[in-house]
Amino acid sequence: MSFLQGLLGPPDVEKMNKRKSWKLVAMLGLAMTSLLLLFLLLGQITVGAAPGEKVTIADARSPSINFTAPGTARSEATGLDFCVCNGVWVSETVDSAGDVGGATSLALEPVYPYTPHISYHDGTNDSLKHAWLSGTTWLSETVDSGGDGTSLALVPNPPYTPCISYHDYERWFLRYACQDGTTWITKTVGGQRAKNSSLALEPTPPYTPHISYYHPADDTLMHAYLSGTTWMSGTWVKKPVEPYGSQVGLHSSLALEPTPPYTLHISYYDWGNYDLKHAWLSDTTWLSETVDSGGDVGRYTSLALDGNNNPHISYYDHTNRTLKYAWLSGTTWLSETVDSTGPQVTWSGRGATSLELDQSDLPYISYYDAANGDLKFAHLSGTVWITQTVDSEGDVGGWSSLALDQAGCPHISYCDWTNKDLKYAYLPPVCNTYLPIIMKNR
Repeated sequence: MSFLQGLLGPPDVEKMNKRKSWKLVAMLGLAMTSLLLLFLLLGQITVGAAPGEKVTIADARSPSINFTAPGTARSEATGLDFCVCNGVWVSETVDSAGDVGGATSLALEPVYPYTPHISYHDGTNDSLKHAWLSGTTWLSETVDSGGDGTSLALVPNPPYTPCISYHDYERWFLRYACQDGTTWITKTVGGQRAKNSSLALEPTPPYTPHISYYHPADDTLMHAYLSGTTWMSGTWVKKPVEPYGSQVGLHSSLALEPTPPYTLHISYYDWGNYDLKHAWLSDTTWLSETVDSGGDVGRYTSLALDGNNNPHISYYDHTNRTLKYAWLSGTTWLSETVDSTGPQVTWSGRGATSLELDQSDLPYISYYDAANGDLKFAHLSGTVWITQTVDSEGDVGGWSSLALDQAGCPHISYCDWTNKDLKYAYLPPVCNTYLPIIMKNR
């Protein structure tokens, strides 16, 4: 017996056994609580999880963890530890006042609740409109007369000002509009009968706008930017991306690298050769390359840049009537078929594809299945493309535009052609605190 035990006396074995019993009960209770929480959480389907696919559990209680798995995220704006995407698509009508919903373009504010903004064409009044979600109510306004072929972007800082490039039917020119408080400021860019514009804003003041578009008079792809050093100031500088008369530039999509000098990338259709092309600005010189030349390919492009600034493109293969996806791997372009079971294009515009990459650089695509008149959505799970029908009520899904929120949940604006309405579908982010998080194995 030790000296200390001699002072304190022999240990109370009965009390020690009781403590062990209570400790065991507490541990069993904690384990059962964790299993219950896991069961509840599994009721939410992580975007990208294929049936039977393995998932793993990660502890999300540490505020320093930054989750980038698809369908999961920590919301810095709300302090919530994680969000998952509900597995049931919600679809709602945004605007039904006349023949509306053509040429949609969607952007989300970057903080919770990720307020959506949509630009679109009002065919009844032949005007450009803007809609946004205020709480649970959709509001809309007329931006300008004319206004087809819209492309919308938000200034990345509060109040997340919406800006739109569009083709003005009345003036027959490419125009640019930005909201200033409750007033829209519009400017004429130029380019008579310009088509298929794509807009991106530099991420720092004065948030210089860059627009790619096709100019029929010059028969080539053009790039325009506003030269001023303050917001909405300066003159428009317009330059050809390829030589005049090149028969290139329809269905362009533009993206900027996120750090100076904000290098520009554009995907577009070369209808002279029926190829998909990619161009980028090197200092002051435009360089271009062919991405895919296997048949008549490259219509309805959508471009996104990954974390290494490598371009990824979704597009339509007209020869095989399929949706395709291409990406730059090192110095080599690779491509694959995403969906061959329905995608077709009935006429210009409605077959648009829309591509986004999540924080893990995994691709997500919304598109119109003209064979069935449905809105569809595809995402890459491992090496397999998972496709699903989002909306099949009538002839729906034309002019779709996709955005991912910070939780990795998809949002899509599109046209309900049967009812001539603007619609919006999304997987709601479900956010909780101090619970395990479901993360996909990839």
